[in-house]
Amino acid sequence: MTATDSPAVAAPPPEAASEAETRLYHSATRDSLTGLPNRHYFREAAERALLLAGRQQSPVTVLAVDVDDFDGLIAQHGQPLADAVVQRLAVLLEDRFRRSDLIARLFGASFAVLLPGAGHRNARLLAENLRAAVEADAGADGNGTGDDATLPRITVSVGLAVAAPDNQAALDPLLDLADDALRAAKAAGRNRVTEA
Repeated sequence: MTATDSPAVAAPPPEAASEAETRLYHSATRDSLTGLPNRHYFREAAERALLLAGRQQSPVTVLAVDVDDFDGLIAQHGQPLADAVVQRLAVLLEDRFRRSDLIARLFGASFAVLLPGAGHRNARLLAENLRAAVEADAGADGNGTGDDATLPRITVSVGLAVAAPDNQAALDPLLDLADDALRAAKAAGRNRVTEA
């Protein structure tokens, strides 16, 4: 068969191209394990939210959330169960925050939450609510039903950093402050919220 004899490859219909583009966008912006936004998407959306908050003179808070002793969990129970724990935490995060908040999985068992309009007091209440919900999760330790019934009980540490309305920080310094507060929470005994 010569090159002129080979059948032409038909272009996909417009709806197929749109579906393919949608799948590509989803895979580029979503974490494959949890379905939450990924680090890349979080960075772009958080930068836009900080700019908007600066114009509106409203506070923005970033929470750094991390499963306590995740390496020990993997060593004791294996990666598949650790992945299930990460998925369960993603569900708990989505259940505890507003639709306007941005929740993302950054890597491993580390998540970030951007809270537009939330100052110290509200952000602290939301973070404590999350911490307590994870600690008391009825789906863990055999007390739940279905797939979650076999998950080990976990705790999380949370670092909190607020960009005040009159001092909107760039994202990287704000994330660094939240990470520093997270490390302080872990150093102080884990399963706690610490504010930068």
